[in-house]
Amino acid sequence: MLHFKYIFMTKNRLETFSDSVMAIVITLLAFEFKVPAMDNFNNNQMIFILNSYSSEFLIFVLSFITISIMWINHHYITDKIEIVNHKTVWANSILLMFITLVPFSTSFLGSNPTNQVALIVYSVIMLCASVSFTLLKYTSVPSGLITNKREIFKHVGIYAYTFAIFVSVFLPHLTYFVLVVPPLSYLLPGNSQKKKS
Repeated sequence: MLHFKYIFMTKNRLETFSDSVMAIVITLLAFEFKVPAMDNFNNNQMIFILNSYSSEFLIFVLSFITISIMWINHHYITDKIEIVNHKTVWANSILLMFITLVPFSTSFLGSNPTNQVALIVYSVIMLCASVSFTLLKYTSVPSGLITNKREIFKHVGIYAYTFAIFVSVFLPHLTYFVLVVPPLSYLLPGNSQKKKS
């Protein structure tokens, strides 16, 4: 039976590559901002122009926090990986593919904050990233092993982003309340008591 050992790699190489991709994605989020020329406007006009960027900035913050949480959770998952096989490599690659689409969906939604299509695109990409995280965990981490103390929220992204897709069709403005649920579930204080087996 043939074993494709050339596909296998060290866990450090997998994590280093993933960290680099996520760092680039976070950087690209900021690059999407277009700096207005200031020479032809007075201060009041500039404040009005900057205020028009408020929705883009808030969506940037939402995406930045979400990717940061993805990066942290990716560390928790890779820390528990014992062997990097071809399933791990491809599951991780699928995850990175959807994460690299976040700057596009962020820019699209930031420019069209009440557009249903933009909301759906953003929610779908985040949903795909959440599903990919689950795929990475179940193909790489030994069954039953807890990756972090906030494991109770492990599927909140899948549920919330799926719900966000449906909400964006009927009540677009309420979609943002759903989109903030996944990051809030990780940012809110949790049980700090650590148990050792």
